[in-house]
Amino acid sequence: MLQVLISTMNQKDYSLLNKMNIQSDAVVVNQSDSDSIENFEYKGNKIKWINMSSKGIGLSRSTALMYATSDIILFADDDMVYHNNYKTGVLNAFKEHSKADVICFNINLVNSNKNIGGHRNNEKNKRLHIFNSMRYGACLIGARRKALLKNRLSFSLLFGGGAHFNSGEDSIFIKDCINSGLKIYSNTFFLADVDDSTSSWYKGIDDKFFIHRGAALFSVFPKMYLPIFAYYSLKLRRLDKNYNIFKIFKLMLQGKTIIKNYR
Repeated sequence: MLQVLISTMNQKDYSLLNKMNIQSDAVVVNQSDSDSIENFEYKGNKIKWINMSSKGIGLSRSTALMYATSDIILFADDDMVYHNNYKTGVLNAFKEHSKADVICFNINLVNSNKNIGGHRNNEKNKRLHIFNSMRYGACLIGARRKALLKNRLSFSLLFGGGAHFNSGEDSIFIKDCINSGLKIYSNTFFLADVDDSTSSWYKGIDDKFFIHRGAALFSVFPKMYLPIFAYYSLKLRRLDKNYNIFKIFKLMLQGKTIIKNYR
């Protein structure tokens, strides 16, 4: 069985399920002004709808995982429109990769205007390691629920929308999976269309963008952050002419200092 774990905010009704084309069981965490849990059926599928007044994407995803019950789960954002065959495609991928604990899929980005790079689609099914798995957002991730729970894996409360650092929670989650010995694969199946015209965390290129990137990268690569910072400083310098390699590197070091001394 498959459950989609949806993180959303300020939903007033259940129309999101239709908007996202949900065709499987789902757990919805709706961060709003109230706290309640509702169970109902939608088009023959079981839905657990959790209204939660606490904020933060890491808390939302971890809460959904805690309430999930299916063997296979998909993490989802509320701007996704799933393809009609997503349930069959995901379950078939886990049958094909019987040893996989986590599989990272493809999505179609629509109206993307961030221009910060990072997203590219899988061209083949293959095993992933720490250096080729950092580009996957949570909405691309499917997993065997018991493998995550057995290794006490969840999403950081310090990173992501609504947290101290505005992004990086998905890369840290994947790193934690790899460190726990989980087997991660890429898969060429396309899950959904995603409207990328707006973002809950990206507000443009500024000092904070690079500081937060440094904090996230240091959390993933604490023993080799210097060459990683150098690589990303070189890569990201094209984003804004006001930021050269040295300025970006210095800002990333600030992020490293902040997260290292976080209290």
